[in-house]
Amino acid sequence: MGETPAIKTVYINTLGCPKNEVDSDILSAYLNGAGWNIVDSPEEAAAEIVNTCGFISQAKSESIEAVFEAVFRRKQQGGPVVVTGCLAQRYGKELCEQIPQADAIIGLQRPDLVVRVLNGEEKPVNGRICWIGSPEAQGDLNQTARLVPRSLHGYVKISDGCNNHCGYCIIPKIRGSLHSRSMENIEDEVRRFVDAGVREVILVAQDTAAFGNDNGQSSLQALIGRLDKIPGDFWLRLLYMHPMHLTDELIDTIAASKKTIPYLDLPLQHISDDVLRVMNRKVTRSIIEDRLARVRDRIDDVVIRTTFLLGHPGETEKCFNELIDFIQEFEFDRLAAFAYSPEAGTAVFNHPDTPTPGETDRRVERLLSMQETIVGRRSQRYVGQSLRCLLETPSDIYDDMWEGRTMADAPEIDGTIFVTTNGGQKPGFVDVTVEQADGYDLFGSVK
Repeated sequence: MGETPAIKTVYINTLGCPKNEVDSDILSAYLNGAGWNIVDSPEEAAAEIVNTCGFISQAKSESIEAVFEAVFRRKQQGGPVVVTGCLAQRYGKELCEQIPQADAIIGLQRPDLVVRVLNGEEKPVNGRICWIGSPEAQGDLNQTARLVPRSLHGYVKISDGCNNHCGYCIIPKIRGSLHSRSMENIEDEVRRFVDAGVREVILVAQDTAAFGNDNGQSSLQALIGRLDKIPGDFWLRLLYMHPMHLTDELIDTIAASKKTIPYLDLPLQHISDDVLRVMNRKVTRSIIEDRLARVRDRIDDVVIRTTFLLGHPGETEKCFNELIDFIQEFEFDRLAAFAYSPEAGTAVFNHPDTPTPGETDRRVERLLSMQETIVGRRSQRYVGQSLRCLLETPSDIYDDMWEGRTMADAPEIDGTIFVTTNGGQKPGFVDVTVEQADGYDLFGSVK
């Protein structure tokens, strides 16, 4: 590895989910503390970090492409390349052997080691540095170094790892078993966010509803109770809740919360008992339907978002049609569908009863086409209503309009509301009269 650059500027390319964004924020804070400046483009940087994703095949391909782009760029411009994140954790040995041009391959949550590498404090072996510890060897989640987001929304990771062991998922082997942060540490971070102007705090984890199950000393409902007491005007949004852990107590806590908005992200993955069993989801159709009924009964104006995994081993045409009928009957407000990606090391890898990729793509297309119709119909109920919205930025699509989100829209996942203002608009909460609905997107004006 070359000498530490005289100009300590670094570009971080973050791939994958919001949980990776949190890891990059923590890494940025460590780098700032060591005198490094984070820049917005690789052309400005003297060093590059690629924070990779390794969840499914497409994510792996995108991560590897990003690594090679960084290596090529550094060959032209000079300076080191560090590869970290889930792909590095999962395939560290292979990456060290196959991409020798990368100066360092470092597993998850070791920002201290990344800093030492960039500062030239780690001695390379055969020209590079490879550190891939076990998931249990990762850094302490209860860190205090974290940059405050520059936007009005910010992600807070409340736990890492997972004990669910779904048949298709490699995450427990990458990130280990469930380990939750302390509620005090999370509360401190949320307070800093709110004090700095963040107006939407988004709790994320592999399964937020399982928070505290590893220590018996905390729970998501207890955490919500603490965050409810934080002064300030802000939304609290919950993502990634396995229906198995959606208890009556948690539902009632969400319903009664002053800060938690009525938006539940419940990745159901399927509804057929046959598929759910192969998936090892530990719930049945009856349990799912009971949970959904309780949510809609107890939480006023609730918006339910879900995801379904199609083409999974065991999904016959009959199972798929059962899912289609269920979605048509229930009508989800927000829905995503993904094609199954076989991952080595998972329980269902090389399962003999797996639909072909062509059949899977057909099912995904049919389901999403049906969902477009459902959303188009359900979104019409907002027309004429006054909705509280979080306006974030002037629109780069429509002149003289602002872009924002309703409670029903998680950032970079769901829809957008385009708003005509009275002039002099600033980012923040406003009441908007909805005048038009177009699928997931809404159009309106400030009252």
